[in-house]
Amino acid sequence: MEDLRELFRRNRIILIYACSIIVIAFFSYWLSQKNGRGGIADFRVYYDAASHLKMGLTPYGEAFGLSSGYFKYSPFAGLLFIPFTFFSFHIASAIWFFAIAGMVIIAGWRWSKRTFEIFPNTSFLAMLIGGTVLFADHIDREWQLGNVNLLLLLLAYGVFRFFEKKQWAWAGALYAVIILFKPHFVLLGIYFLLKWNWRFAVVSFSTILIALLLPALWLGLSNNFNLLSEWKEAMLMHNVHLYESPNTFYGLIYRYLCSPIGIDYVEWIVPSVLSFIVGIYYFIVRRVREINAEWGNYFLYFILIALIPGLTHTDTEHFIWIWPIALMAWAQAFHLYLMPSAGLERNLGVLSKKWTPIAIMFLASLPFIINTPDLIGKAANHWYEEEGGLGLSYCCFMLLAASAVIGPWKLIPHQQMKHSD
Repeated sequence: MEDLRELFRRNRIILIYACSIIVIAFFSYWLSQKNGRGGIADFRVYYDAASHLKMGLTPYGEAFGLSSGYFKYSPFAGLLFIPFTFFSFHIASAIWFFAIAGMVIIAGWRWSKRTFEIFPNTSFLAMLIGGTVLFADHIDREWQLGNVNLLLLLLAYGVFRFFEKKQWAWAGALYAVIILFKPHFVLLGIYFLLKWNWRFAVVSFSTILIALLLPALWLGLSNNFNLLSEWKEAMLMHNVHLYESPNTFYGLIYRYLCSPIGIDYVEWIVPSVLSFIVGIYYFIVRRVREINAEWGNYFLYFILIALIPGLTHTDTEHFIWIWPIALMAWAQAFHLYLMPSAGLERNLGVLSKKWTPIAIMFLASLPFIINTPDLIGKAANHWYEEEGGLGLSYCCFMLLAASAVIGPWKLIPHQQMKHSD
């Protein structure tokens, strides 16, 4: 009994957090079923696509559930959902719904713990609650749609941990699975090139190749190649011109810079943005090496994941991938405020400057927190999602997080992370 009391005392924050998320999940599930919103549209796509694959049929070119419910992932990704097809959709979707609740608990605890280790002058509880509130709308969408975005973010964290522990086989295999779900994560290849290990590379490529050829065992080689060709077509159908994607860096430049002054030549936007991002990332890498802090690899890895929604055409649900970096941005804002004024007098000007990062973060967080038509109406929600409102907030997060490394203040937290996993 004493051991149980001690266990609760030491872990009471995360236990209370976990119980709260579970209660909220049950209430959300009950409410969605009562209001007829329990379709879990994206999970319906995974479920029906897996059913088709189990029967030897193609999962591509057919809308499952909603008119937009086309399966866009690799055949292998569909195979991973076949175990769910042994249950009715109602039971399978409930299992997936509460599995996502478990992912929320793990994600909230993990990112908050890491951020607190990097910025020990912040509050673990504040990071835990603040991060969950910040992404509450995205978490609710994960539940209501039954998406895999949070799963992929946690798998990416698993890749990072295995890679840091030099468990190359596990890291490579898990990275391959992520790529087979979302090829966007190929952007992490930059990090793995910097940390080059041939075992990791061989396992990654081998796993991808084996996974792509796996359906040939029962479909035949020719039919499998047709399936892969259909997958390629499904991905291309989902793409648009990058400058038309409203919340990407390209879309923001086109809408708020080029379009108002009548610049129609847009071919320069994508290469210019990519060149700029590569230059900034190179500079960040150099600064991280100068700092030589253990948390540097964590930052270099997750800043690349956070760049995916800004560099590729995705849905706004994918902004949940910036969760780890968004917490670092908030922590950096408080870190700048709490640091001494470097010998300067604490006059009103200095105080104003020290408050600026917190004010920026507060304004940047609002669109993420309130972005639901039930709160702000359809017009404001449309501006956030279709006219770059979320993208502008996203840029604020990225800039302040990057300032933890490249800011002119040189207020970098030098504390070493303790790998307590």
